[in-house]
Amino acid sequence: MTFPELQQFFSQYSDIPPEEWTDFSTFVRTQFISRDESFISLGDTNGHIGFVVKGLFRVCYIDSDGGRFIRNFCAEGTLISAYTEALQEKPAEIEIQAIEH
Repeated sequence: MTFPELQQFFSQYSDIPPEEWTDFSTFVRTQFISRDESFISLGDTNGHIGFVVKGLFRVCYIDSDGGRFIRNFCAEGTLISAYTEALQEKPAEIEIQAIEH
């Protein structure tokens, strides 16, 4: 697969030679997330990074009483992840959930 939307996203920042893009794309897979399904759940340790091709996601903090506080939204053409936790190899302190498919 060529993942044209992702390739276009990265080309805004740097020219990626075709052979390097081919190598990189072997690590990329397509995943469909349904509305109300989580890409990252509170406590996840998977370190996944996603790219929104279609839809809208909300990023929430969840307090100890179960209250949700929206931090931001991620629209088409953006990367999504619990970046800080992934870099520090800690459980996710946020939830990333699809709200539009």
